[in-house]
Amino acid sequence: MLHALIHVLNLMKWIWLKYDDLDDSQLRDISELRKSFFEADQQDPVKDEYDVMSFHLLGLMNSDLVAYGRVIPPHGEFINPYLSRIIVAEKFRKKGFGKALVNELSKKSKALFSNKITKVSSLASTLSFYKKHNFIEDKKVIDEAGVEHFILLKND
Repeated sequence: MLHALIHVLNLMKWIWLKYDDLDDSQLRDISELRKSFFEADQQDPVKDEYDVMSFHLLGLMNSDLVAYGRVIPPHGEFINPYLSRIIVAEKFRKKGFGKALVNELSKKSKALFSNKITKVSSLASTLSFYKKHNFIEDKKVIDEAGVEHFILLKND
């Protein structure tokens, strides 16, 4: 079982791109993947003020997008890099792809911003996942929609 999982994860192709380098097909795939999970992303386009400055990671399996996330660099609003929009396609969840995605995002964040602590925001439903991957709970916040989020930190 473990050997099969390692083999599948080795077939995963990771691509880092800046927003302006994403083509229309990639943007559409990212949007569809996000819409499959994030209720707030049902409108088009799924773009925010951080996209252009961020480093975007696409996880491809046989040229299909199965995982996505981004690293928002430190800037005026954030003094630390921030991992966000972390998602794995439903049929690939609970199979190690989330761990691989977060590891890739964390490595990039540390490589780019070695003197900074990486942050991530989590819903209660994914809090234990991040804690298992060496993130430490920092604080709880309630967003404008009344949804509870946890800010977690990672310094390795």
